[in-house]
Amino acid sequence: MRENTASVLIVDDEADACANLRDILTDLGYRADTARNGQEAIEFVGRSAYDITLLDLKMPGMDGLTAYRKIKRLCPETVAIVVSAFSGSDLAETAIQEGASRVIAKPVDVPQLLDAIDSSLAQPLVLVVDDDPDFCENLWQLLKERAYRPALARSIEEARRQLAGKSFDVVLIDLKLSATGSGEEVFRLVQETNPTARRIIMTGFPDEMLSAIRQLVDEGADAIIYKPLDFDALLGVLNR
Repeated sequence: MRENTASVLIVDDEADACANLRDILTDLGYRADTARNGQEAIEFVGRSAYDITLLDLKMPGMDGLTAYRKIKRLCPETVAIVVSAFSGSDLAETAIQEGASRVIAKPVDVPQLLDAIDSSLAQPLVLVVDDDPDFCENLWQLLKERAYRPALARSIEEARRQLAGKSFDVVLIDLKLSATGSGEEVFRLVQETNPTARRIIMTGFPDEMLSAIRQLVDEGADAIIYKPLDFDALLGVLNR
């Protein structure tokens, strides 16, 4: 058995399908849980963040797409893989457009599914710390399209919780977080909790924040990105 700390939530109303996938993944070292419908899946995610969700589309009550939208709000960094007999449906296409990683047709080709899981887990994990919800949503979508796993924190409290629970490759930090705390505080929290993560500062107030920027550069900031964000410039920094 290989060592694996990743967690997978299997969401399917077919008991045998859930049990079979859970047994396979557990044997491979994953932490695997099963939910029999969309509402139960949301309850699971509300209690514990998952790295991967395997989502059936057609289920009684809440369909898989609706469940995915709710899961994404609760835990944006969770990668959704659609596993469905309706892999060519409009629901599946919409799920992909809204951020699902890929679609696997039923009956499941297990090596294909395992490859999809491993490929998703290999994507760099990026935390975006910013109190602007529209900015966060837009950056989340752009990063997803470029094969990153973006997580979001809209306050220092959310950042602290995220950093305590995961090992991030990169943390993008808005320097001015309004009433929720300072970017400098988040910057130093990353150093304490995720010392190997690259720390990239984002700011729309370069003159006003010049002293803070210089201090953080002295403390090891990997890059400074200015708002309005040039996404191509950000990708250039991320790809270094």
